[in-house]
Amino acid sequence: MLIVERAVLALRGRIGSHVRDLAWDGTTLVVTGDGWRVRALCSWRLMRRGTLTVGSDDKESGRGIEALRGTELVDVRTAEIPVDPVLIFSEGVRLEIFSSSSFEPWVIHVDGHPVVFVASPSDPAAGAGPAIE
Repeated sequence: MLIVERAVLALRGRIGSHVRDLAWDGTTLVVTGDGWRVRALCSWRLMRRGTLTVGSDDKESGRGIEALRGTELVDVRTAEIPVDPVLIFSEGVRLEIFSSSSFEPWVIHVDGHPVVFVASPSDPAAGAGPAIE
């Protein structure tokens, strides 16, 4: 099973939780929900009902990502190219994360799960390490 598939399965256990914190410094995006955290050091985009709302390279990305705050996690999937996750939230909002390099483009931590998922697009089967609480 690919690392992204394992991460998706773990994160699906948190469906129904809400985004409670966001941080975007222009390089790293951190989205924190009840019992989970996603950190992305790669490109991302926010879609709403099939329309691009904001992307990581947009001038207004800091303000645009705030649309996630308080939304409910309703599904988690792999992207079309199965190396990256897609988080689907209430109100038709999707956070699509996509690797642009092989250097830890995203990390997913789920409380109580024995591993932290670290993307490795150059070796999609690798990338799980022990969780450090």
